[in-house]
Amino acid sequence: MAHLVKKNPFKSSVDVKHVLECAGVVVSASTVRRRLIENDLRAYAPAHKPKLTAAMKKKRLAFARKYRDWTTGNWRSVMWSDESSFQQYSKTKQYVRRSSGQRYSEKFVIPTVKHSESLLWFGVASAGWDEVRLSF
Repeated sequence: MAHLVKKNPFKSSVDVKHVLECAGVVVSASTVRRRLIENDLRAYAPAHKPKLTAAMKKKRLAFARKYRDWTTGNWRSVMWSDESSFQQYSKTKQYVRRSSGQRYSEKFVIPTVKHSESLLWFGVASAGWDEVRLSF
């Protein structure tokens, strides 16, 4: 079991159960989960990070090499900016425990909005400033 999950860490306990059943081993998904936990293979939500192409990695490395010898004084003349969009409703994976036949009961439903309102925030920062200044 541990070998299967180490080979493909996105395999669920149910997937492992099916692989084992095809090999003639009868086991429940909960037993698979317990055995994986005993082997320090707990299930977690995966981390998210930007996908970088080889070209993007090369540009980032070139930037780091170009400015690696800059002093604090050099960086004081640099201004950094960024923007971020915030939405009223976010899409998060959630689970609910309910009895069958109650799927659409208001108590067990998460409301969704097709086109949620959003705000775009823009900020600028510089190491040379004596105080924090924000631009919206």
